[in-house]
Amino acid sequence: MSVTHANGSMTETRKDFGQAVGDLSTKAKDGAAELAEQTKDVARRRPVPLVTAAAAGLATVVVAVVAVARRRKARQTPQQRAMRALRSTGKSVKKRIKR
Repeated sequence: MSVTHANGSMTETRKDFGQAVGDLSTKAKDGAAELAEQTKDVARRRPVPLVTAAAAGLATVVVAVVAVARRRKARQTPQQRAMRALRSTGKSVKKRIKR
């Protein structure tokens, strides 16, 4: 869901952002699975050096780790949101807040 402002600009909500990150994560996992399947097919047709197979496996792991990291960064905890809000407030507001 996105929000339309009075000036006509669109702002995506947190749900849309989370869904987009989830879609990217799914695409990355599908791509990694496809790459692994292609590697298996090539290995059946001709002998592949162990280094090449290891590089393909490493690439798959890197893609998965990046996807997970992006998703976790997008889904912040309430405490992280509160800390960001506190950092962005002015000095006078910080003085009024007792920690």
